[in-house]
Amino acid sequence: MVDKLTWDQNKISWYFEHEINKSINNIILAMVKKDEEIVYVEAGTNFITEKVFSFLYNGDLLFSYDKTLGNIEWNHNGKVLKKAVENIKQASYYPNEKRILVLINRNHEDIIIGFDIHGDEVFEIKSPAGYSMEYLTDINHSPVVVCEGDENHVDSFGRGRVNFFIDLSNAKLEKGNLSY
Repeated sequence: MVDKLTWDQNKISWYFEHEINKSINNIILAMVKKDEEIVYVEAGTNFITEKVFSFLYNGDLLFSYDKTLGNIEWNHNGKVLKKAVENIKQASYYPNEKRILVLINRNHEDIIIGFDIHGDEVFEIKSPAGYSMEYLTDINHSPVVVCEGDENHVDSFGRGRVNFFIDLSNAKLEKGNLSY
């Protein structure tokens, strides 16, 4: 269990068996995600997230991405791997499923690229017809892309933001419920 998480604009520290300190510029948000057993950090200028870090409780990097530099890094079996990816909007790492999802914007179109644990591309997912991809999230530990529907894809109350569950094995999207 992590104790004494403290942070300011350029430093984060916590206690897990010993004190752990990390220097990160322009920290916006830092928190412990107990369900994932990570310390999560967002950083960027003018309160706009440009970098995201997920650290294991012991201080080792689990996953990070930098939208400005266009790279992702992940820890696989104690080795940190790195891959360049242009136009990152957001990224997520699923070590148990051995998948990395990166939401990018290519030629004004949002696409999710799925990479394997070695950084090789295994699939691409385009936005469902009538929807634009907004961001990645998880529901009950399942990867989800939240999409905004166009005028033809809203309910009678005008709500068009919908969860689409991502099947990491076959790259298919399954429409879920409204997203709030």
